[in-house]
Amino acid sequence: MQLQLPQSNALITDDAVFSGTVFDDDGVSRITYRLDQEEPVEIEGGSSFEIIIPFAELSDNEHLMEITAYDLRGVSSDPVILPFRVSRESPEAELISPVLGSTNRAEILLEGQASDENGISAVYVSLDNGLTYALTDLIEISDEQEDGTQSGEADSEDGLSLPSPQASRQWRYLLDSQVLVDGNYMVLIKAVDGYGVEAVNSSLISVDNTPPLMELSLPGDGQEYTDVLPIQLRLSDELAVRRVRYEITRISDTDEQASAVMADSLIPRRVLLEELDLSALVPGLYNLTIYSYDDADNESIASRDFFRRSSDERSVPKLLYPLSGSEVNGPFYLEGRVEGSLIPGTVTIFRNGAAFAVAETDEQGYFRHLVEADILSNGTQRFSANIEDEGGRISSRQIEIAYREIGPWLLIDSIRTGQFASQRPWISGRLGYALPATAEGEERTRGELREFEVELLEYSLDNGRTFTDFRANEEWKFRLETQDISDGQLSILVRASFANGESAQDLIHVFVDDTSPQVTVLTPEENLAMNGSLTVSGTAFDANGLSDISVMLRPRSKNSYEVPQFIQGLYVDAHVLGATTWELGIGLTFFDNNVKLQALYGQAPAGRFNGQVLGFKMLANVFALPYGFLFGPDWDFLSSSIAVGAAFEYFTMEESSVPDQPGLVLGAVVLQLELLKIELENAGMFNAYAAYVENQLWFISSDVEGGLAYRLAFGLRINVF
Repeated sequence: MQLQLPQSNALITDDAVFSGTVFDDDGVSRITYRLDQEEPVEIEGGSSFEIIIPFAELSDNEHLMEITAYDLRGVSSDPVILPFRVSRESPEAELISPVLGSTNRAEILLEGQASDENGISAVYVSLDNGLTYALTDLIEISDEQEDGTQSGEADSEDGLSLPSPQASRQWRYLLDSQVLVDGNYMVLIKAVDGYGVEAVNSSLISVDNTPPLMELSLPGDGQEYTDVLPIQLRLSDELAVRRVRYEITRISDTDEQASAVMADSLIPRRVLLEELDLSALVPGLYNLTIYSYDDADNESIASRDFFRRSSDERSVPKLLYPLSGSEVNGPFYLEGRVEGSLIPGTVTIFRNGAAFAVAETDEQGYFRHLVEADILSNGTQRFSANIEDEGGRISSRQIEIAYREIGPWLLIDSIRTGQFASQRPWISGRLGYALPATAEGEERTRGELREFEVELLEYSLDNGRTFTDFRANEEWKFRLETQDISDGQLSILVRASFANGESAQDLIHVFVDDTSPQVTVLTPEENLAMNGSLTVSGTAFDANGLSDISVMLRPRSKNSYEVPQFIQGLYVDAHVLGATTWELGIGLTFFDNNVKLQALYGQAPAGRFNGQVLGFKMLANVFALPYGFLFGPDWDFLSSSIAVGAAFEYFTMEESSVPDQPGLVLGAVVLQLELLKIELENAGMFNAYAAYVENQLWFISSDVEGGLAYRLAFGLRINVF
C-alpha cells in the first residue's frame, strides 16, 4: 500500500483527504483506517482509495492516521501511519498594557497575551504599519496544567506520546519611545502558532515625550512683593496639561537643604492668573517653583526668586541729581525717586531746612522740579525730599551743592529721568550763560559778549566716553536714534562748551523701548461657534511692562476688515497733457507697492484721435531712491522712483469728420519718473502723495498713417490707504 496524499506532518486547514493505491496479486478485499485512538473504520477495498475526514470532526493539534489493507485471503498489509496537524483557527493576540486611551513616554513596556490551540511559537510587533516586525519575549503562564500533566505532552492509550504545546502565552516588549515622534501609533501584533500559522491583530498607543510649555510672566525674577505674589502663567501642550503645582522655598545661607514653606496645586488652564497670599511669610528671599505635568507625566519646571518685603516697610525718597558735592550754575533740575510699595502723589522738597517746593511723582515714583536761578544765592545749598505716611515724615539723605549765580548752564527739557524713549524722539532743551549785572547805563561790547557764546554742543550715550556734536543754539534739539540702540537703560549726557573755556552739562537716565508688546489670543479658537457669553483669554508681554490691554469685538469675518495680502493699497491718479487733455484714474498697488494697475477715464482734444478715453495702465518700479539713505532717518518720508509699463486706451472718436467713425484702441509704452513722493507714517488714510512726469510713446496703426508719437504728461497720485 502506498499513500500519495497528504504528506507526512501536513497542516490541514480544511477537510482532510487521504488517498493512495494498493497492490496485491490476490486482490484487495477491504481497507480499514483509524484516527488517533478511535475505533477502526472499514471501507470497500480496491486498487485505490480515498478517505475524507470532515474538518468539523477534527480537533486542533497533531493527529495520527493509521491505514491497513487486507487481501481476499485476509492477509493484512503493514499499516501506514501518517502524522498530520490540524489548525482550526488562526492564532489570536491582544495588547493588554498600556491600556487604550493612555498616554505614554520614555520606555514603554508593551504586554499582551496570545493564544491558539496549537500553541504559540512567536509573537512580533510592528509600529511602522507592518513594514518591519520585532520579536517579543514569550513568558510561560504556568509550568503545570490544571490536570496535573506537564505542559507539552499527553499520553495516548496505545502508548504513543503526542505533543501538546501550551495554548496561551504572555508576551512583552520594551519599547524606547524616544525614537518616535509624539502622536498616536497603531501597534500591529503578529502571532505565529505552533504550526506556523500567522495572524495579525492591532491596537493603539499614544506617545508624548514633550513636556508642557510654560511661559511665566509674573512674578519677575528678583522683584520685591509685599503681601500678594501675582502669578501669570501660560500653559500649552499637544495633548493636555493634567496637573500644576507650586512650591515656595525660603532661601537662606545657613540652610543646607531648604524645605517648602508653601505648596499647593493650581487648576490647570491655558492662561493661569493667580494671587498667592504671602502674609504668613517672614520678610526675606524666596524661590517660587512651578511644576506642570501632562497626561504622560512629562514635567516642566519654571522658577523665580523674589523678595518678600514687609507691608509695614515704609517708602523712602531719594534725591538723584545733581550729585551731592557738585557745583551748579544758573537754573537746574532737581530729580529724585520714591522707592517702596506705596508711592505718594507728591514730594516736598526742603532747602536749608525749610520747605522749598512740591513736586509730583509718576507711577514709578520719579519726580522732578525746576529750580530757577533768581531764587538761589551764591554759596552752599542743602536739599532734601520728604514724604508723609501714617508713621509720619520720612526724609531723604541730604545733598549739598555749591551754587553760583554766574556761569554757564544747560537744561534737558523734553524728557526726564525714569521715562521711556522710543520711536526716535527729539531730545531738546535750553542753554545759556548767567552774566553778572552791569552798572546802570553801561552795556557790554560785542567782543565781551562773544566770550560767553556757546562754541560746541555735543551729547554722549556712553557715559561720557564718546561724544557726538550737533547744531549749537540756545534752544537746541537732536534726534535720539533709538533704532540703533538696544532696549534698556540709557544715560544721556549733553554738554555745552563756551568761548571762555567754561562748560555746562545735564544728565538724565531713561529707558529705551522700541519693541512692541507681544499679544497672543488663546481663546476663543479660530472659527469657533458660540452662544451665550464669550470668554477671551490670551497673553500679552513686554519687557518694560504693560499699561493697558483692550479687546475689540466687531461683527462679521475678520476678512471683511482687511485687504488681501498681495494688495498693498488703493490710490487715485490725475494727470494733464499726454495723449489727452486730462485723465483720471483709480488703481491698486501690489507687491510692496512696486506694481501698479489702474483704470483710466479722460477726454482727448480735437484732432486725429479724439473724444472720450477709457483704458487701463500697468506700471512696475525698476528703481527707487529713499532719501533717508542719503540724508538719514529724518528723511525716510521722502523718496523718488522710476517705473516702466504699458497703457491701452480706447478713443471714442466722437469728433471725427468721417461719418460713423468707429472708436480706436491705441497702445503706449510708458516711462514714469516719480519726482517726489511724500509718505505720512502715522496717517491711516491718504498717507502718501506723489508728483510725477510721464513719458508716453504711442503706437499708431497704419490705417491712414502709422508710426510712433511721443507725448509728455504731468500728474499727481494720492494713496487712499
